Amino acid sequence: MLSSYSSLQNQLYHSSHFAFALLVLMVIVPRFIFTQTSSDRLEQFFSNFLRIILLYIIIGYVLVLTKLFEVLSIFVTLALIASSRYLRPSSTAERERIFQNIAVNFYNFLDAGFFLRDNWKKWRKMNVMNETFKITRANMHTKLVLPIVILFVFACSAYLRFYDSWMYAAPGMADGYVTLAWMKYIDARILFHDGIYPQGYDIVLSYLHKFAAIDALYVLKYAGPLNGILTMLGFYFVFSRLFKNSIAGIIAIAVYGLAGAGLFGDDWMRQASTNSQEFAFVFIFPTLYFSLRYAVENRRSDLINVFAGWTIIGLVHSIGYAFVSLGIGLIMLLIVLTQANNGWKTCLHLAGAGGISLVISLLPLIIGLLMHKELHQSSEKFLLGEVNVSPPHLHIWDMIGLSALFLILACSVVCKKTKTEQLYDRFAILFGILIFLLYEFGPSITHSEVLEARSRSLWVLTILFVIGVGWKSFWYLTEKLPYQKWIQLLVSVGLICLLIQSSRFQPIIPYKMEWESGVEQYLRIASLHPNKTWVIFSHNEGYDLALGKGYQQFIETLLKDYDPSQPGLTRFGQMKRDRNIPNNIYIYEEKNVFQVSKHNSIYPVLEKEYKKREQEMAQLKKWIHTYETHNKDLQTFYDDPNLRIYSIHVPETKQERQRKIWGH
Repeated sequence: MLSSYSSLQNQLYHSSHFAFALLVLMVIVPRFIFTQTSSDRLEQFFSNFLRIILLYIIIGYVLVLTKLFEVLSIFVTLALIASSRYLRPSSTAERERIFQNIAVNFYNFLDAGFFLRDNWKKWRKMNVMNETFKITRANMHTKLVLPIVILFVFACSAYLRFYDSWMYAAPGMADGYVTLAWMKYIDARILFHDGIYPQGYDIVLSYLHKFAAIDALYVLKYAGPLNGILTMLGFYFVFSRLFKNSIAGIIAIAVYGLAGAGLFGDDWMRQASTNSQEFAFVFIFPTLYFSLRYAVENRRSDLINVFAGWTIIGLVHSIGYAFVSLGIGLIMLLIVLTQANNGWKTCLHLAGAGGISLVISLLPLIIGLLMHKELHQSSEKFLLGEVNVSPPHLHIWDMIGLSALFLILACSVVCKKTKTEQLYDRFAILFGILIFLLYEFGPSITHSEVLEARSRSLWVLTILFVIGVGWKSFWYLTEKLPYQKWIQLLVSVGLICLLIQSSRFQPIIPYKMEWESGVEQYLRIASLHPNKTWVIFSHNEGYDLALGKGYQQFIETLLKDYDPSQPGLTRFGQMKRDRNIPNNIYIYEEKNVFQVSKHNSIYPVLEKEYKKREQEMAQLKKWIHTYETHNKDLQTFYDDPNLRIYSIHVPETKQERQRKIWGH
């Protein structure tokens, strides 16, 4: 029997599988495919990460279209790509180096005892412990205290986001079920099942599902919170490398990770849910980082990374694509204004990368139209929807963001900075002002439902960016202050404590669409039977859960089509049970129909459905009573105050076994 969802044993088993898939796909595979472009490990990680995700999405689309999207075909494709750079005529030296390394490692393995003994003697002579202590003592700020603070912020932020994934099986928010189903459709090599929509994120989730070899529900639950942590890592990367101020990065990630609903508003719960928008946000600031770096250094590898990040966002979420395109457009404008004739070439390269990115981002739409698919109806309605709203009232975090913008502007005027630093400051100022104006006045002027619903998310990201740049600017003014680094660190620790206290450090629990016990029992049912040998009769949430593992039918179908006076499940007017129904049958009876809070924005949409479900449950009680009266095979599989699940097991007949073996 499957252990409880939240048990340590269960979570360790599934999270270790998920971590293994991440390690293989995001760390190990890129090392074999891409050459090293930076000596900075974090920069190299993001370079590989951007490139490999784009490669996975493109390979995924091709393999799904050709009906070849399986682990073996993915492995062969990646192996061919990884080996291609060693098979070129110009790669002779590289091939010789690899074979030499293999030979050296082989003989080192044979001489392992001598190798360890020799290195033990060298280690003792060097007095490694003493040297390490001296280095740590001399650089305690950067080598010891700073990493501890960073790890603390990441650990606290991860706890807030992953708590729901560890404790509750039910997917968060209505979008969670859509994402779960679309991931499974990609697994089944089906594109645009519910209409044309960017499916880059669903393809990435499907990769993780295939390599983790766990139920897709766990992949869904873990992947959503991970997006927030990766976004934080991206912020820290930008500030610690581009602005050379790790503490500014700490402040940015602390605000993102710990500020809570006071900053995010209703979007706070999305940090613990799985949505394509949050996945797109992971790539925005690393892409802007490489764009700014390319504007300064003109490195080809940076341009490739810009293209990769830009294209990923276009293949994942259109709002994120517009956001990052605006940022890169501003960088191009600043290049032209500040670099005279030399800037045009850089701009042309960035524009070319953007043009190719746009074409690739539009390819799924073109493919969908060629497949005679329609646009995803809900998304199309949302995109074209209009609302009448007034400019939003400014809150404390809006004022902090605007104050940070003023501080950056003041510092850029007062302080003498290099051209590179001026470029970064001007970008932060212009980008911050534009996104604020979009948030404050965009929805009321354009009446766009998209802007009304999503401009806050874009402004929140911008607030974090300008806070980090503002922090750097403030301490730039006081760079001659004694022990400035330690003062910065102490102030940042105090602000982190204030954030934790003000947000009350409450884990994020997104709203649910069904009883928690119902989802846990789905996992139990799926663990008891082979795939495609069971069916659940439930409401529509059960469809997304059972997809790919078993079957799901609606309660309405059970009531309308099946005669409770006949054994098994027999259709009205028939004498034999329905052979299209598996032998393991489960019926979900809600004693209390689950409903989202009446304060939830989706409640008015679901109110009619909830009334229908209450009527169906009343009819189901009668159906169950009749079935129990005439048949003896109905068992209570699970029972609690809100939910009862009945099971019917129909033994296989000889004819059914033969049909399984011979296919007829």
